[in-house]
Amino acid sequence: MRDVARLPVGLVMGLVMGLGSAGLALAQSDAVVHVEYAASGGSGGCPSSASFIEQLRSRSHRIRVSDRTDGARTIVVRVEAHDGRSAGRLTIREVDGGEAERSVQGSTCSEVVSSLAFVAAVAVDPGASLLPEPHAVSPAATAAPAPPASKAGGSIPAAPAPSATPQETTTTTPPPTVANGGSDEREPPSRTERASNEDGNDARPTAKSWELAVGLDGQVLSGPAPSVVFVLPVFVEIASSHRGLLSPSARLHFERLNTSSQTAGAGAEFTWTAGGLDLCPVAWSPDRFRIAPCLRTEVGVLQGGGIGVQPARSSSRLWLSTGAAAHVRWMAFRPVFVDLEAGLGAPLVRDRFFVQQNTMVFRVPDAEWSAALGVGATIW
Repeated sequence: MRDVARLPVGLVMGLVMGLGSAGLALAQSDAVVHVEYAASGGSGGCPSSASFIEQLRSRSHRIRVSDRTDGARTIVVRVEAHDGRSAGRLTIREVDGGEAERSVQGSTCSEVVSSLAFVAAVAVDPGASLLPEPHAVSPAATAAPAPPASKAGGSIPAAPAPSATPQETTTTTPPPTVANGGSDEREPPSRTERASNEDGNDARPTAKSWELAVGLDGQVLSGPAPSVVFVLPVFVEIASSHRGLLSPSARLHFERLNTSSQTAGAGAEFTWTAGGLDLCPVAWSPDRFRIAPCLRTEVGVLQGGGIGVQPARSSSRLWLSTGAAAHVRWMAFRPVFVDLEAGLGAPLVRDRFFVQQNTMVFRVPDAEWSAALGVGATIW
């Protein structure tokens, strides 16, 4: 299994610096983490969860793995191998709900798991070792006699006596170190790194501060028509990618309905076209959910016209309402989510519609309500 030190320096350091910029460094106390690990595929098989935890611990003696999530950061590892390539995703979830995510690709599953273990260790403990730390040995090991010399004619040289701190045997090359006046023995840059340097671009990944999503809801609505109606609003939403309480979002939604009613032998047709803005200053994000209370404002046009009466007239009135709404998002599987919404508002303009001089067919009510269920997708 190739150690992470064999991977391109730009990729590994970019991943580590990206996670560090998201605020994942701990204080100098023990770093308590909870690990959720899943790996599948690969002709040679993928390392087990125990192997990943062992690699994580070998990077820092401060990392302590707990079976409980209370008071511990959660390290989520997902690795899949197919078509001769392996891809892994690392998510580090803060105690307060903040989250950072990185992805790694490699030729083997073992290579990807080793890389993710290294990135996770340095993100949790900035002082983690670039190479796996040697395991502690008993005092008896330090006094072990040197192995006997090889027999005459043999070609196997005598092995040196073990030291008090044996070094772990590996086929990797450690990261380059440059002493004062010394030479840099760094490996030649990879093709990807050379191309990045020539273009003048920084290949290090950066965490997104905001997410953009679009979606479609099926909504039942009472207020802009004489009866409860069904509409299909579309929405565009921008939200903070931070999973803490202070993660604001804003949603624009657009909807249109057409309905008719009959009153005392007179008929009327109504067309309502409106757009709304929901401003959500905070959100609660447990696990795969996001729950956000919002302030809602709607602006539009309500048009009414007579049916089967003479003379048939129509008029258009301003629609303006304000109220509150609640959004519940469930991340079914990235980037698709299920959207649940409920709202309650008060129309600020309450017009009345007549089809004849004394026949009122509709009056905008004091309050409106809505409930919706739909789907959406994060597109950026």
